[in-house]
Amino acid sequence: MPDKTSESCELCREYLREAGVAIRRHLRAVASLEATVRENNIDDLRPLADAIREAGMARENAVARYITHAGAHSMKTNSAAG
Repeated sequence: MPDKTSESCELCREYLREAGVAIRRHLRAVASLEATVRENNIDDLRPLADAIREAGMARENAVARYITHAGAHSMKTNSAAG
């Protein structure tokens, strides 16, 4: 989990912003699929499913990048204290 050092880190803030963008993009892709299913547009499902898969992977990567970077701050803090 992020510590005080990560809150002041410009790269942490950028990674967190990127993760938020990726999460919103994934949510929009899921909403598009749900709307398409409600409208019974079965022909459109494959490209939407692909878009969801792509957006989901981008979301996972962006969140992992943030967690990994922010976690490095905690490791540095713990190493300095130990």
